[in-house]
Amino acid sequence: MHLVISCDKSHYEKIKEADFYSLSTLKHNQVVPWKVDYNFKLEKSHAYTLPISVAFSSLAFQTVGFSDPVSPYLLIATELMENLILHNKIREIGGAYGAGASYSPTSGQFYFYGYRDPHIKNTVEVFHEAIEMIAGKRFSESDIEDAKLGVIQSIDDPVSPGSRAYTAYIWRRTGKTKELRQAYRDKILKAKKEDIANAVEKHLLSQKTKGKLVSFCSKELYNSDLEGSLLRFKI
Repeated sequence: MHLVISCDKSHYEKIKEADFYSLSTLKHNQVVPWKVDYNFKLEKSHAYTLPISVAFSSLAFQTVGFSDPVSPYLLIATELMENLILHNKIREIGGAYGAGASYSPTSGQFYFYGYRDPHIKNTVEVFHEAIEMIAGKRFSESDIEDAKLGVIQSIDDPVSPGSRAYTAYIWRRTGKTKELRQAYRDKILKAKKEDIANAVEKHLLSQKTKGKLVSFCSKELYNSDLEGSLLRFKI
């Protein structure tokens, strides 16, 4: 067991004097390491039909994680995609309630999403267009600065008091030291157009048609929107 406490020094001394209220003396069994003795099933794109008039869709790709040198550039790419194309074409023009791109450095997963969306096929085409746009360097230095500000704002958000112990513990268990996190932040601030475009070209454009699409929608929307399309997949 690991006991992680988030508090000020004086409060910590009081807890320590109380012997951590006997938490440190709790008996526990020796842990047997978990072994993976089976293969994961490779999921295919699919849809779940619901009695709704709009779609909730996501297109996901497996990319690289926090320790990869290009990870910061993929994070910047999410902001560029949202600012330059996703919000305008999927929400303002397409009529969806919302859409965006997200990248998790921890899992290495990069995914697009659209929700309360009257379209599926057109939305996926915009996802693909976003990849092509960034890989093709069709963005300006001003766009990069705006994207950097958005990323830094999200990673510099103060950690709430209730989450500090858990967050610090996860950082430590995953090897994300203060120095590594600062280096990651520095790479975001120093990122160039070529860095971002090359990362998207290598890790997203190269597998553009291999992403896994999942949609929650009505059967009518599924049949009408994807009929005759290469995006058609099994319900």
